Amino acid sequence: MNRSSSRSHCIFQIILRDKKSNKVHGKFSLVDLAGNERGADNMSSDRLSRIESASINHSLFALKECIRAIGTKQGHIPFRGSKLTLVLRDSFVAENARTCMIAMVSPGNLSCEHTINTLHYANRVKEMVVEESEIMAEVNDQDLDDDIEKTYDVPISGMPDCLVMELQKNKADKVVDVVATPHEVNDERKTYSLSALQTKLIEKHQLCLENMKSWTPCLQDLYSAEKTTKYDFTMYAGAVSALLKNHIKVVQQLQQAADEYLQFQMQNVDGDI
Repeated sequence: MNRSSSRSHCIFQIILRDKKSNKVHGKFSLVDLAGNERGADNMSSDRLSRIESASINHSLFALKECIRAIGTKQGHIPFRGSKLTLVLRDSFVAENARTCMIAMVSPGNLSCEHTINTLHYANRVKEMVVEESEIMAEVNDQDLDDDIEKTYDVPISGMPDCLVMELQKNKADKVVDVVATPHEVNDERKTYSLSALQTKLIEKHQLCLENMKSWTPCLQDLYSAEKTTKYDFTMYAGAVSALLKNHIKVVQQLQQAADEYLQFQMQNVDGDI
């Protein structure tokens, strides 16, 4: 977000791959987590600093929720809550994974509250045990292709490459994540801070803009292909429908993030009154 700022998480990874198959053989991650930042300490800061603080707190909250979900044996582990937890997913549930956390605390009296919170956080991680049933399963590319063809009733060969890549990513996300129950969603909404909702809205907005960059050329490719004499019109209609469904979903996620933020603001105003 801000390359000149040190107020961020830092991740250094070493990945070992097989030379012949290019398959990942091992991964070593060194992570320096930024400290939690209170909103009251950043009220006088500029907009970029407040966004940085919100992003830091959001990712730390997402990491805490993943640890809580693993510790309480929940069926849904929200690794997609932030980019940080997505990157560190293997460190928690990959086969033969080993994780070590070092908690940094201050001996000063002024940092007493932060020290206690850090120790509670570290203690929760220390007690966490990952069962074999929670180990992450790999997603097979051929299974994804078959699933896409069944869902949209269009052969993979009849879709532009950019559309296939988008749909594969969308399907992979559905396979890897388990849908949260209404009870889990309500719990997360109750514990979501204002800064977390701000970060979520910004991230969804950015995702929508990135989607539009790839969506327009892909739609143009479909239109150009339709002009060829040998093109199957049913295949063309199915591919257009699949592309639109994927784009509409991203737009709806952005709208939902905006509505959640506005609803949170209204509830806070009503509570203050």
